[in-house]
Amino acid sequence: MKILVLSTYRTGATNFCKQLAEEHGLTNHNECFDEKTHPLERTKTLKYLTESDNWVVKMLPKHDQCGDRDGVKPNPLLTLIDSADKVYCVMRRDLNEQLRSVWLAKISTQITENLGVELPDWHTDFENPIDLNTFDGIPYTYIHKGDVKTIEYPWCEVVSKSLPLYRWWLFKDIKWVADVCNNHSQIEIVYTEDMDHDKKYHRPFVFPKCFPTICTGTRLEELTVAQ
Repeated sequence: MKILVLSTYRTGATNFCKQLAEEHGLTNHNECFDEKTHPLERTKTLKYLTESDNWVVKMLPKHDQCGDRDGVKPNPLLTLIDSADKVYCVMRRDLNEQLRSVWLAKISTQITENLGVELPDWHTDFENPIDLNTFDGIPYTYIHKGDVKTIEYPWCEVVSKSLPLYRWWLFKDIKWVADVCNNHSQIEIVYTEDMDHDKKYHRPFVFPKCFPTICTGTRLEELTVAQ
């Protein structure tokens, strides 16, 4: 059996792939078309998958986009859709929670790199809530062309200003998967909220006071007709 899973960030698709692999006794290749992988390796992987009858593969929009950019032929996305016995698309109805989750993943990296505070790995379970307001008074630093720069604003205020970019990026990706689904009627939509997840998909963070409401008034239905 061959299963392709399409998704955007922070939908729980990684765990979904793991569950599918365990349920059907399949090899889980996860994100084997990652943009960091050399184009020739992606071509070899695609050839292997088309000749195999045992796999689960997860693809994000960037994997298809970097394949086009790098000239990977044949097109991995279209080839795997045609080859797979089952294609799922994982979407998250609550866009505000999804964007908060994307933001938290980025913030966790910022805390570790800029403040020297080691946080648990994103896919590692942990119990104690982390109050992000604790770090609010610490100036934001970043590395620019090898030099460490400091901005005289609280780090979470600086990072929260980037939310419009994250919002645009996420919505663009959602529209990408919607277009794919609308062009391939055999794809089954699976919603994050309907899946059986453990607590690692409900991160125990206390959000900064400056954190804005970012998706109010926007529903998934307004971004896609793939229902």
